[in-house]
Amino acid sequence: MHLFEAIEDNVLFYFNDCHEIGSSDVSICVNSIIEDAGLTDVSDDFRRQIRMMTNNAISNLLD
Repeated sequence: MHLFEAIEDNVLFYFNDCHEIGSSDVSICVNSIIEDAGLTDVSDDFRRQIRMMTNNAISNLLD
C-alpha cells in the first residue's frame, strides 16, 4: 500500500464517525499508517510529516 492510500484509509477508519479527536487518537492513526505503508525505521522528521498529512486529511474529512 502506498503512503497516501494508507493515510486515506486509516483516517476514514479511525475518524469517519468520531465526535472528538485527541492527540493520542492521531498518534494511533499515524502508527497504523506507517505499518500499513510498510515503512520501517521512520525518522522523527518523516513521522512529523506523516502526522501533518494525517491532520490535513482529518480536516478535509470533517469539512
